Amino acid sequence: MSRAYFFILIFTNCFFYSDLRAQLADLAITNITLIDGTGKVVQESKTILIKEGRFLDIIDAKEKCKARSFVDGAGKYVIPGLFEYHVHIGPEFRWPLVMSQFIHFGITSVLIPGTNNQKFLQFKERIKEENLIAPHLYHTSLMISMEGKHPAKTYGDHYVDGVNVHYVKDETSIEPIVSQAVKDAAIAIKVMIEDGPQPPFVTRIPEKYVFLLSAQAHIVGLDFFAHVSDMYEVRAAVNNQADALMHFMGVQIDWENDLEVMQQIVDQNISWVSTAMIGKSFFHPLHQEWLENEHYEVFSQDQKRYFNDEDGSMKATSTAVL
Repeated sequence: MSRAYFFILIFTNCFFYSDLRAQLADLAITNITLIDGTGKVVQESKTILIKEGRFLDIIDAKEKCKARSFVDGAGKYVIPGLFEYHVHIGPEFRWPLVMSQFIHFGITSVLIPGTNNQKFLQFKERIKEENLIAPHLYHTSLMISMEGKHPAKTYGDHYVDGVNVHYVKDETSIEPIVSQAVKDAAIAIKVMIEDGPQPPFVTRIPEKYVFLLSAQAHIVGLDFFAHVSDMYEVRAAVNNQADALMHFMGVQIDWENDLEVMQQIVDQNISWVSTAMIGKSFFHPLHQEWLENEHYEVFSQDQKRYFNDEDGSMKATSTAVL
């Protein structure tokens, strides 16, 4: 079986110097194939020069260069660090394992949406204390909804205003909610437009509040992320200047009637992030042999059994929900 190997290098805050190749680099990775993430064509036979943790230059592999050490990247690829845009903090005992898995697969940035800021800070502190190798971590505000709506009415009464959810009570409550997100150093607010993942559905948050939340977030420099599950909610988010759509489960796109709003998403450069996107690829693998690849040894045995889905139960459940 042919295998593709990747060097994962962080492109964040890196500077490319066109006239500095005469300098002595710390590291030269030679003869690589570069996919730089900008949409350019694949660049073959390149050498990447790195100095003090930053990119010094990218040159043709045939060009001479100076470096303290060299790595032959022939037959290998360099890609930007990957961004996992929808992760929730699970049980503490799994944190070190999960962090190592992210890095193993080239994920260098992670967004944790809807999390409690205190829990997020505790998470980061543990990573620091235990000197764990981990991606860059970002988070949004708590989920923003209203009492009696999703997710509280769907999943029970364990949601507490200000602890694991923000409830909009009226127009005057919007500015304090957004201000708290700024204080918590969130990168965005997360608004729950969704009426639930499956019947019985609940009433949605009124669109006037969606508009006001979006407007207030943009005033203070935050992005507006909308949690959606059908095309009605997608339209509400797009029409109110959402920067990203969270979730994809349940959204049924009619390409004849929904083409206009899909074009708006493209024109407005709106990101659409699917929940459990990577997990679903394991539920419906096109190449089962990939799961047997030696590079998946990073997973523990109890995790691997979920990927195999030997009896087809996960695929059946996932299909039923969709």
